[in-house]
Amino acid sequence: MNTQSFCDLAEKEGFSVGEEISRPAGSENADHAHHFDARLLVLAGDITIGIDGTATTYQTGEVFEVAAGTMHTEKVGENGVSLLVGRR
Repeated sequence: MNTQSFCDLAEKEGFSVGEEISRPAGSENADHAHHFDARLLVLAGDITIGIDGTATTYQTGEVFEVAAGTMHTEKVGENGVSLLVGRR
């Protein structure tokens, strides 16, 4: 998915979009949750999200969501990751 399509759809569905975050290669976040729904577009690199014992890797151009209150882990791939964040 491209950036414009991501922004258009996310905003239509009530997400505020605009923050871009980058994480270095190999960085990890232990099990945690957010107080908001998150929809993210991978701009570069990859990230693995673990939910309920299942890990899924998302790469450049892919979109994923984590619902508010969902416990999850994050592990960044060997090339780092850049993400465009939508929050609701």
